[in-house]
Amino acid sequence: MGVGIASMHYTAMAAASFMPGDVPSTRHTVEVSTLGAFGIGVTTLLLLYTQVFVIRAYCEYCLLSAGMTLTLAALVVAARFVLPTSENNHEETKSVKEE
Repeated sequence: MGVGIASMHYTAMAAASFMPGDVPSTRHTVEVSTLGAFGIGVTTLLLLYTQVFVIRAYCEYCLLSAGMTLTLAALVVAARFVLPTSENNHEETKSVKEE
């Protein structure tokens, strides 16, 4: 399996071409709604509950996957509600300069 992964990686890197230019905006690269992020988080917690309290078996890969999924869902929610966007900062700066 390691040989397959390595060969796919090096084949893709050999086929890729990179050109100089402006840095593309990655703001809307992956669009997940807030409801979708909450749904992902709730489903992950439900599966963790089933694993820990119903089955009483601990799969280290499942726990790692659940931790990563909850982290990503939390980042999506944080990006929506907590972190300021550059557009909002630009508008606030513009309104302050006009006054």
